[in-house]
Amino acid sequence: MRWIVALCCCFLIASLVSAQPNPTISATAERLLSDFRNDDGTMPDGSMTTRDDSSALKKALNAGPGVVQIGPGTYRIQAVTIPENVTVIGTGPGTVLQAFGEQPVFLQQTSTAWKLRDLTIQGEAIGAWQKRTDRAAHGMVIEACWGYEVSGVTIRNCDGAGLQIIRSNNRASGFTDGGTLTRITARENFIGIRFDTRAEYITASHLHCHHNLTGLIIHAGNTNIASSNIGDNRDGLVIVDHENGSHGSITGCLVNHNQRYALWARNVTHGMAIANCCFFYGTIRIENCSGVSITSGLISASISTEGPDFNRLSGNHIIPLTFQFDIAPSTLLDGNFTKTGPWEHNRRWLCGAKWHAWRRVSGRGDLTRPLWHLSRFPECLPRSSSRKTVWILRCDGQCHPMLSAWGPASVSDFSPPPFKDERLFGWVERVPDSIRP
Repeated sequence: MRWIVALCCCFLIASLVSAQPNPTISATAERLLSDFRNDDGTMPDGSMTTRDDSSALKKALNAGPGVVQIGPGTYRIQAVTIPENVTVIGTGPGTVLQAFGEQPVFLQQTSTAWKLRDLTIQGEAIGAWQKRTDRAAHGMVIEACWGYEVSGVTIRNCDGAGLQIIRSNNRASGFTDGGTLTRITARENFIGIRFDTRAEYITASHLHCHHNLTGLIIHAGNTNIASSNIGDNRDGLVIVDHENGSHGSITGCLVNHNQRYALWARNVTHGMAIANCCFFYGTIRIENCSGVSITSGLISASISTEGPDFNRLSGNHIIPLTFQFDIAPSTLLDGNFTKTGPWEHNRRWLCGAKWHAWRRVSGRGDLTRPLWHLSRFPECLPRSSSRKTVWILRCDGQCHPMLSAWGPASVSDFSPPPFKDERLFGWVERVPDSIRP
């Protein structure tokens, strides 16, 4: 009797289970965007470029953790957010997400552990890329996020930044994983990629920024950019400090064929390490910066530096061609070379070595003829002679060179006071007493 009761119970349970409706989409499985419907009942199949498919994509994304696949075609999408633990994958260049209403396709705010791969984001800008303006119509915006990944994505035709990143959540990331960017192409935008204020601890590689008004802008600190190509823009790489800016690393990048500036660093206060990079054509301009270091690279571009604080170009192969070099006295130049030997503009920083950067200009106090280097360390002071006068190159608040005639120098001449309120460069020229400024 008992076995009959048990058998009946089994049949009853089986019938109840079979009566439950099967879910159309598994929350944890891969799912297709085309399996969902827009609010008006239409299917997002990529065939109608005028239809808004945002509502269907939101439903697919919010169905739970997993992978959302978007097939080939063009989909109009506005301000959609990828949730945590969701990956969006396209079919490559054939999957185009079209922005509209001057809103980004994806608006990611205060989220983590999401991924975007293998598709194209397209803005609304039309016409020649040289006419792009900054209307803040970005292709994708990432704000206060961490631990995410964007890879294999092309962003184009934006009157703003193709990819706009602002304020990583550093504490949540442990000051390490602000996000990962790789294999991103940004073209025909006002700005290709912008690391805006506090977009920190982001690891970026294989970025390709071309045919933008500005290829790549860094306003943030602690950026780590490697193995990227920034070429054929009006301005290539621009670094301008915002809050806690600079003090990052740029390595192994090609910054070539940019029309105006290859590199434009302006008001950088915490330094930037730029190593093993190639700069061909355009101008490298370092303006009112401190601690910008360009080392072990190839430079075939004009160089212009300005400002009282110290920056450095070291160990680079210089290919002069017809380029111009206008270099501030505070820029350290050492170990640079051409195909014929040491670069003529190098300044050696050893006691008693000649510094080949300054000569006298008739009727003015500027120096441009070879000088004797004077270290700030007293033990490196040159011995004075009664037949010589030591001229000390100093700088006022606007970095205008000033000459003062001093005769024979002693340690006290080079220690505060008298220079406690002035910037002392510490370079001298030993000339006959008869010559005066």
